[in-house]
Amino acid sequence: MKNVKSILGKRWFWLIVILAASGVIGAVGGKDELASDAAGTHTAESFLIASSEPSPIMPEEAAPSEPAAEPSANMRPSIEPAPSGEPSPAVEQASAPASEQPGLAAEEPSGAAAETAPPAAPAAAEDIRLISITSPVSRNNTATLEIKGEPNTEYAITVYYSSGPSSAAGLESKYSDGEGYVSWSWRVGGKTKDGEYRIIVSGGGKSLETEFAVK
Repeated sequence: MKNVKSILGKRWFWLIVILAASGVIGAVGGKDELASDAAGTHTAESFLIASSEPSPIMPEEAAPSEPAAEPSANMRPSIEPAPSGEPSPAVEQASAPASEQPGLAAEEPSGAAAETAPPAAPAAAEDIRLISITSPVSRNNTATLEIKGEPNTEYAITVYYSSGPSSAAGLESKYSDGEGYVSWSWRVGGKTKDGEYRIIVSGGGKSLETEFAVK
């Protein structure tokens, strides 16, 4: 007993006991930590496996589509007023000619509204052309003058002597034939003085002036 008491009274004995107890407690605590670590590892692996599996895709319920709003009969498209001094596009389109507006074809004039072509200008009258004349001619002899002008046209002849226009027979107005030819014949008076005398033929809007000599 004395030896035991002497041993228990030693400090180094209690130091060994404390160290041994600490070792036993550490061993037990280490086993608990290993078990806890193993359990945590198993739980993490299970979670990873579960998360890697594809989850079933639940079909989404289609949201009921709202019916399109029907245009009200009272609704009218608003037209923004154009800046002052500038006509709005709608006014410009309305004022533009029908041929320039899209979708509108220019109306063709019909009936009396259609423009008629101007009448063709009448052909110019043919000039009077002298064909023949008796010159010189002696007193108390017959003089003859022939011209060519418009067909079937009235022509007049005037012979001017020194005393004035002649009234001799045969100097009346005459109509040309179908080819435009016409002629006059008259007797030169015995008292006609020698000289050159003027003759004028007119008709169809034209005139011819010539002379003949009396000897």
